[in-house]
Amino acid sequence: MPDVPDADPSGARWEAVPGLAQVASEGRVVILDPSRPAQPPVILEHAAAAIWTALATHPVLADLISELRPVAIPGDQVAGFLAALEDAGLVRRTQ
Repeated sequence: MPDVPDADPSGARWEAVPGLAQVASEGRVVILDPSRPAQPPVILEHAAAAIWTALATHPVLADLISELRPVAIPGDQVAGFLAALEDAGLVRRTQ
């Protein structure tokens, strides 16, 4: 799979939506949005958990892709996953 060309030319920053509850363990993250109690928890494993965890310290897409390159997560997968998290109301663009 080709990488996203070092990503988002706008330089947008991404962050988890404030107020989420999360529990992380080796290779797994469980996320709950207390503002939406009817929604089941979101369980992220493997690559998805790695992306979520790295997002906390690498909010710019190009930096996030670079951080995940050593663990062989393609840039297009990172970008697509962020878009899916945004659609699910778990992350947002801040710029």
